[in-house]
Amino acid sequence: MKSAMLEHGLDAPRLAHQDDYFVVTLPGAGKNVDRIRVPVINKEGQSQLTRRQVQIVEEATTRGFVSTKWCTDNLDVTRDTAFRDLTAPCELGLLAKTGTGRGTKYFPGRATK
Repeated sequence: MKSAMLEHGLDAPRLAHQDDYFVVTLPGAGKNVDRIRVPVINKEGQSQLTRRQVQIVEEATTRGFVSTKWCTDNLDVTRDTAFRDLTAPCELGLLAKTGTGRGTKYFPGRATK
């Protein structure tokens, strides 16, 4: 966990002992999301995301979530294109999808089951 956090531009986990408990704190980026490094390069050294998909991930990280509506309004694409643009970041674990239909939102990070 420590090496993964450091590789992604985050601080190392903090370990402590408090009231007979072992406490692990995994610090996030806070308001400095620019420091996060996300591996989006495949084995051939090519980006796995398009320029629009990178914009989507950046917006989700900054704003907290994105939707297909945000994509259509801000990226000048159709709903179908927005949906396709959201698929790759989800498959790479960069975005997690919640909700259904028009209420679907995409948050930074992997979906939990």
